[in-house]
Amino acid sequence: RMVREATYEEKKKYLSSYFMLRKKELNYDIELKVLDEMTHISGQSITGMPKAHDNRDLSDTMVSIEEKKEKYMKLRLDADKAAIRIMENINKMHDEDSKRILLRRHILFWPWKKLCEAETYSRGGMDKRYKKAVEEFSHRIVVKE
Repeated sequence: RMVREATYEEKKKYLSSYFMLRKKELNYDIELKVLDEMTHISGQSITGMPKAHDNRDLSDTMVSIEEKKEKYMKLRLDADKAAIRIMENINKMHDEDSKRILLRRHILFWPWKKLCEAETYSRGGMDKRYKKAVEEFSHRIVVKE
């Protein structure tokens, strides 16, 4: 098994993986809220024990919502695990400034403007400082033979 250091782009992709998982989770959360609103009929929520003659449709809807909730919880867990893994790797770095920049950008999802202001860099200066932080970040990739 061969291992190599990741390229700059591979490191950025890895660091952004938590953000991508969070986006997927948030989209699922929106779907769940819409489905939940759909289950309220005439101001009454479906209790799981439908009394109308169209019981099957109501039961199917509840099953669908429960399945979506389970998937949402899995997505949330996957995102949390990714965040922990990324933070652990960032915290192995020696440069505290690089750690802080990467944590704010990739774990807290700070926009560039806020990051520049907090770190007192111009946008061009922050681009250079961020690139340096990513280059200092160590991420190993297993090479498939």
